[in-house]
Amino acid sequence: MQFEFLIPKRPVSLQTRQRSKLQDWQAFVRAEASKTWVGTPYSGNVHLTLVYLYDPDPKHPGYKPPYSFLRTLRTQK
Repeated sequence: MQFEFLIPKRPVSLQTRQRSKLQDWQAFVRAEASKTWVGTPYSGNVHLTLVYLYDPDPKHPGYKPPYSFLRTLRTQK
């Protein structure tokens, strides 16, 4: 059986100190999955393949353009 769905939101770390954010994230994922899943909940073994696609926000304070570290290394020589 194959089951795929898209989560159009940045994930929340399991190690977050703000448990409410994690609970909100889990509820969001559950809601997105339920839009695609039909039938009763599955209780067997599951093989999960996660593909994480993320487009960084250039307005974020820690944002660095792709490959900017290479330019930094080249200028240090």
